[in-house]
Amino acid sequence: MRRVLIDAGADINARNRRNETPLISAIQFVCAGQDRPNRHRVALVSELLRAGASLDIRIDTGPYGIFDSVDDLVRAIEREIDGLRDNRDWVAIRSLIEGVRAAGGTWAAYARLPRRRVLRLRSLVARGRARTADPILEPVFRLPNEMCWHVLKFWRATCATTGEVL
Repeated sequence: MRRVLIDAGADINARNRRNETPLISAIQFVCAGQDRPNRHRVALVSELLRAGASLDIRIDTGPYGIFDSVDDLVRAIEREIDGLRDNRDWVAIRSLIEGVRAAGGTWAAYARLPRRRVLRLRSLVARGRARTADPILEPVFRLPNEMCWHVLKFWRATCATTGEVL
C-alpha cells in the first residue's frame, strides 16, 4: 500500500490524527515490536527516507514529548526503552537516519556519498597524496578522467545498512 501511495504522489510528510508523519509512525512501529526483529521494518523506514521524508520536522508524540527533529525523537526513544540498542532493526534504522543526516539530510545526498568518497580517493591518488593497494582500483584510478568516469558509471554502490543498491 505504501508504494502505491508514494508512486501516486502522496505527501510523504502528511500527518495523521495523532499528528504523526509516516516516518514517525514507522519508527514507533519498530519500537512496539522490539522483541521481534524483522527486516521489513528497516525497509519501510528506508523507503520513506528515499521518498523524501523530512528529518527536520516538529514532532509532538505525547508520551515521549515534543521534538524538533527525528534525530531527537530517536535518541529519546532509545533512552526510554531498555534493550532497544540490542535490536538489530533499531540499530539499522538509527544508522540510516544518522547517515542521511550526515550526508545533508536527503536520501539523494546519502546515495551519492559512496561515489563521492571514491572520487575523492581517486583525486588524492592522482595527485600522489594517497596510495591504494587494491589491484582493481589502482589501474582505474590511473586512467585519464573521461575513461575513469566511464568505468565508474558501471559501479553499483550498496547501502551498508540495508544492502540495497543506491
